[in-house]
Amino acid sequence: MTGFNYTALRDNTAQPLIDRFGKDGTITATTSDGPAWNPGGGTVVTTETAVRLVQTEFKAEDRAGTLVQDDDLLFIVSTQGNPDIGLANTLTVDGQVYQIVRVMPLAPGPVTMLIRLHVRA
Repeated sequence: MTGFNYTALRDNTAQPLIDRFGKDGTITATTSDGPAWNPGGGTVVTTETAVRLVQTEFKAEDRAGTLVQDDDLLFIVSTQGNPDIGLANTLTVDGQVYQIVRVMPLAPGPVTMLIRLHVRA
């Protein structure tokens, strides 16, 4: 018995749908090349990574009694290009900059299908 082909599902379903119905965004990471004991002592390096994503919203039941605020958004991000997304990064979409609150990869098997981003303006 063979295992499920998650790569084919990602490449033939998830990626084409995000490409077709999504829009462009940018993940911005700001780091310093200073030494570990003084990371702010070096040169600040800003890296921007283009991503393709779909904007959606949290359901009412996701909001009740959680850390999700009324104006928070949920974006579904393509894994194409293997974007490295962390909580210290920001997401820019349509000129609006969002702080990343939570990164939630969807990986039901050995392959990450997509990344869900909980963001806040």
